[in-house]
Amino acid sequence: DPAVRRIGLIIPRSMHGAAADRLRARLDSKIVKVGGARFQLVPLKSLDDGVSEAYARKSSVWRSVVPLDPGDSAGMQGAADLLARELAEKGLKNNVVEIRLDKMPDWRGLDKLSPDTNLWYAEIEFRSPIGGPLVLGRRTERGLGLLAPAMLSNVAYYAVVGRRPPVTKTVSVADAVRTAVMSQAGRLRRDRYVPRSLSGHDERGRPLRSDHAHAFWLPVDNDGDGLIDHVAVYAKNGFEPSTLRAFAAVTDVHNGRSPVVRLRFVGLYRKVDLKEKCPIFESGKVWTSSTPYYMPWYTKAKFGLEEQVKKEMHKRNWPSAKSVSENNDATRASAVHPGLFEAARPGRAPPCGFGHRVTIVFRDEFNGGPILLGNNSHFGLGTFVPKKDNQKPPSSD
Repeated sequence: DPAVRRIGLIIPRSMHGAAADRLRARLDSKIVKVGGARFQLVPLKSLDDGVSEAYARKSSVWRSVVPLDPGDSAGMQGAADLLARELAEKGLKNNVVEIRLDKMPDWRGLDKLSPDTNLWYAEIEFRSPIGGPLVLGRRTERGLGLLAPAMLSNVAYYAVVGRRPPVTKTVSVADAVRTAVMSQAGRLRRDRYVPRSLSGHDERGRPLRSDHAHAFWLPVDNDGDGLIDHVAVYAKNGFEPSTLRAFAAVTDVHNGRSPVVRLRFVGLYRKVDLKEKCPIFESGKVWTSSTPYYMPWYTKAKFGLEEQVKKEMHKRNWPSAKSVSENNDATRASAVHPGLFEAARPGRAPPCGFGHRVTIVFRDEFNGGPILLGNNSHFGLGTFVPKKDNQKPPSSD
């Protein structure tokens, strides 16, 4: 909600000692008037205040809390150039992956600002996490330009209610859930813009340059009975705050002709919070595909299954695998034959028309998952789970 609960005072490094103490003393218990209302400023110790701690934490993605003012910069590109210069002055030039700007905010309560103003909402992605607070643009002394670490929740989790679809329908279920969530996301925004974490496109409709940072739609069979019992939506960099309402609004999912699945929204989580409930978020040395892996490229000499899996892993900057092999053992995670899965979305058949059950062995325990590889991995194919001896089915919500 848009209510102001804290006022942060960022003291320059050049001001320290007695000068900083005098400034703090002037604000201690001061009564301020805003319009017809009166407020008292009560000092808080940063270590005792979760809000202060949140703005100081490290993150690789930062998003505007209030818009920033690029001054006389012309348009979106001018605003982006200004931010790039400011970040370079802070010694962060080589750490910036991408700067994304939008006239509309991503969360409720901040959508009263007219898009005709010269203010922008920013999302900045860094190669490695940086600490805050982070304030950019003009008129920062008036409260503009404050950014916050991206929302840590990167998994939206649903339980399937009533009839459960077979795992062979993974792609069609994932596609229908994606359509339903994106429809709700557009409906709930004044400008009908679907947040980039869901769509995989920026405000101009261009695919995001960040590698696989947008949502994976993952129907999962946690209890191993061959039926989809949950749907996890995973985005590496987390979800914009406005997506919570879109996720919560989805219950009955149709494909335009008939019901596909009925869902109950469990909530937004960090992936680490779901390790006990959903095996795809666990860690391990040996990982086996729970849904078939479909090679994303056409095969040729010395570029078959093993080479394509290793190429994808290299592009994700994951540790190299000790071995990659086709696995024909009928384990709990891969009891359904790959040939029974429907692999293609409408008009988007995989380059290779048959799937594989694959096992990846790492030299050390790998906890950078989930492991989602291959064609249509954004729709539930090529989902891996760690293989563990005497593993009991996880509890269901």
